[in-house]
Amino acid sequence: MYCGTTIIKRKHVKPGMLVKHAGKTWRASANVERGLYLDSLAVKTRINDESVEVFLNYKGEPSSARH
Repeated sequence: MYCGTTIIKRKHVKPGMLVKHAGKTWRASANVERGLYLDSLAVKTRINDESVEVFLNYKGEPSSARH
């Protein structure tokens, strides 16, 4: 299994993608003009960073929480 990450522009993040932020793994829940909303099991947050680090699946593509 490929377990890498890559940096992409926030506007390309889709709901369900796995995001690495502040040393934690988050699930992207919504990407709106005001920012990217992230969820973990206990916390929800919004970030406004232009670039976001996302996890890649075994094919080297951005991973979603569903797979």
